[in-house]
Amino acid sequence: MTAAVTEPLATGVNAVLRSRVTPPAGALVTGAGPVGLGAVALLAERGIHPLLVSDPSPQRRALAMRFGADQAVDPAHADPVAAWRALTDGQQRLYVFEASGRLGLLHELICRVPPHTCFFVAGACMELDAIRPVMAVMKNISVTFLTAQDWDEDEYTAFRVTLDRVADGRIDAAALVTGYAGFDGVPGLFASLRPADPHAIEHVKILVRPELPGTGIYLRREFSRNASRRSSGSSSP
Repeated sequence: MTAAVTEPLATGVNAVLRSRVTPPAGALVTGAGPVGLGAVALLAERGIHPLLVSDPSPQRRALAMRFGADQAVDPAHADPVAAWRALTDGQQRLYVFEASGRLGLLHELICRVPPHTCFFVAGACMELDAIRPVMAVMKNISVTFLTAQDWDEDEYTAFRVTLDRVADGRIDAAALVTGYAGFDGVPGLFASLRPADPHAIEHVKILVRPELPGTGIYLRREFSRNASRRSSGSSSP
């Protein structure tokens, strides 16, 4: 069941693999959904410090810390670039892994990051976005947009790398699954993951299970309790 989250995790892992980042570089991950958390897990495994994560959701920030971040900040209250700078010795190159897809964020970050920063964009902004290229040119910033395998790969290496880590426990995929919904609950599922106030996001990943009735979202602990009752033959709700 938890293997279902391999693909979104692999998107973040792919960004780290494609970046070829190694110490003593540092990293900033914007967005701590499954994609961002995949990047955090592999960055932590590679010993990238400082590793700072930015996300408005308290639950997602807590999970980012669990996955190996040195610090997680709410961008509504702290400038993530300034927070990252405060953790460095001033000599480290910054790698930014943009996993939120938030409109306007890429331009904001380009304006704030130090020269020679490398961006790897895995978050899919669905709207027309704008940056001022001269800012990136004058600061020698590189920006790479990516998904799936690189041009010289015969297979999607990141998927295999991620599945291996999910299987042996190096990535706690089960921690991402915070709820379940049936087919009738899919509209509410998306509404729950994209509330008007991003601070109200309470879920990381909601899995769809066809056998679940109704339109509601079953919290993970409720689903586990009900599954246990079903397996024991109890019919109580």
